[in-house]
Amino acid sequence: VSVSWWIGAGLWIWFTRLKHRLPAVPLQFILIGWLVAVSYMKVHNRTLQWMDSISLIESSLETCPRFAKAQMEMSKIYSGLYPDKFNLRLARKHLETARDIDPDMCDLHQQFAYVAIQEGNYLEYEEELTQAVLCPFTLGGAFPMWQQYWQAALNSAASQEKVMIEVQQRKEKYTRIIREAVEAAQQKEAQEKKKESPIVGWK
Repeated sequence: VSVSWWIGAGLWIWFTRLKHRLPAVPLQFILIGWLVAVSYMKVHNRTLQWMDSISLIESSLETCPRFAKAQMEMSKIYSGLYPDKFNLRLARKHLETARDIDPDMCDLHQQFAYVAIQEGNYLEYEEELTQAVLCPFTLGGAFPMWQQYWQAALNSAASQEKVMIEVQQRKEKYTRIIREAVEAAQQKEAQEKKKESPIVGWK
């Protein structure tokens, strides 16, 4: 806004006060035409980018390649959100880039799990889905998936005793991880409440 104001002020001064000192009218019209054309192209291109989520995310990455959230959104586009752009290799590449940028971004676990299950990598899926359950931003969607997966895995392994034992062991392992994380969070919350509570008997 400030740049537009100063450009407008400069043109007004040129047309009203300095028109006899600076180049004549044809040059003024050329300058105005150039400014209008450049401004139109910028507004037109940006409007088209905002009209489509893919071009908007791509422009965000052009502006800031180390934007982890945009990298994750690009992974969603290539992992099935747009069937015509389905490419699991690119989806994983964007996810790995996002994790390199922000290793503590827990939202990534659910998307990693989604890519892994489509690749048939069930061990990675189990691990990433468990971490997605522990993430407060993806818990709501990840926990039902976690329950459904283990139910389906146990049912499919019911006829093979050895496989059944392995599936049960993995389920118990990840169940224990979730339980321990929940207990740790509850203990932390209790300690914080204890610190905030007034001292009994204080006068």
